This record gives sequence, C-alpha cells and structure tokens, in this order.
Amino acid sequence: MYPRAILFDLDNTLTHRALSIRRYAERFLAEFGEHIRPATLDDITHLILREDSGGYLSPQSAFSSIREAVGHTLANQLPWRVPQPAEVLVEHWVSHFPAAAVPMPGAAALIQALEHRHIKVGIVSNGAEHSRRKTIAALPFAQSVGTVVSSQAFGTAKPAREIFHEAAARLGVLPEHCWVVGDHPLNDYQGAKAAGMYAVWFQGFHQWPAGLAPAQDTIKSLDELPTLIAKR
Repeated sequence: MYPRAILFDLDNTLTHRALSIRRYAERFLAEFGEHIRPATLDDITHLILREDSGGYLSPQSAFSSIREAVGHTLANQLPWRVPQPAEVLVEHWVSHFPAAAVPMPGAAALIQALEHRHIKVGIVSNGAEHSRRKTIAALPFAQSVGTVVSSQAFGTAKPAREIFHEAAARLGVLPEHCWVVGDHPLNDYQGAKAAGMYAVWFQGFHQWPAGLAPAQDTIKSLDELPTLIAKR
C-alpha cells in the first residue's frame, strides 16, 4: 500500500538521541565547566546517557522522570568545586536539551523526498508537549511536519491506537493510508498495526521482544525508506 501519510516517532527515529545528548553536554560544559573540577565532555555525556537510557526511564530508577534523574545525577556525581542545586540542573535540562536536537542521519533528505512525492508527514511521540515542540522547532525540516501529537497533550500514550488515529485525522488521511516508522517494537510497530496502519520498524535502538512475530518491514537507516515506498 502506497502511503498518503507517514507518521514518525521522534527520538531515535527523526532525531538521534545520543548525539543530541552530546550536543547538550557541550552546552552544559560551556556554562558550568568553570565550577567543576576537571571533567570531560565524555564524562558528562556518559552520566546523562546512563540516566536517559534511550529516552526511557529505567524501571530501577529512584526518580519519577528522566529530567529529575539527569539533574540529580549531574548534581551529585560530577566533581563540583561550586556545587549546583539539583533543581537548577533539572531546569537547565528542561530548558536546553530540546534545542540541542540532532537530526537522524538522512532525516532532512527523507522529509524533502516525501514532500516531492506529496506524502504528508506527522509525528506521534510519547512525552511532554513543550519538549516535543521545542525539539521539532530545532530541526531543519520543522516546517514540513504537518502535525505533532504528543502523549501529554492528547492524554493517551503509544501504543494506544487512538493517538495514531488522532494524527491521521489531523492530516486528513484514513488510518489504512498511513505508514508508521519508529524504533520501539511495542509502542511504534505494534501500536501502528493495532491502529490499522502499515508499520516499519527502525532497527538498532531496541531489542525485538522474544516471542513477538518478526517485523514485516524493517530499516536500519532512514535512506532505506524511499526504496521501501517505491516497492509499494
């Protein structure tokens, strides 16, 4: 089925979260570096990556959100000469991480190719509305995104079919004419299938669950997607 619209996940689909974290760490070091005993960019990046866990708070975390985990970890585990309150670092993350978004390799070229084919583009993402909007605004193809549906604003998170249907409705496209591309086997791939959409799994960020039937279509990079579309 040739798509009339493609709904993308955001983190680790249209943006590369680890590279975004490193870009944020550069800003963090520039602003707080003079208050820290020798600490490298790699040190800061490693701490954030550990707590961020690919954008999914670890079930073993002592915190209720990634922002709290990152802020408190940076406050307590960096060698500060002038200690900073965890709350200050939480707010710094909230304010500046979204703007540090790094596009996934091939994302800009893909979105341009979809525009040329008159395929509408939407984003469906679990997370806070303000961070989704600020992240997308930082991307070079932001103006090409026809709709953004965050779980916070909509009130329901992936993999619920309703959030996918909402995005399709906003684009004026029936669910059966939509593709969904995302990195999470359950939230994105299985959620899309349950919503009656064609699902494509973006490999490389999450393990495929044991016992789950293999994905029908997969990609390892975004530049594979136009070839997949052409076959339909």
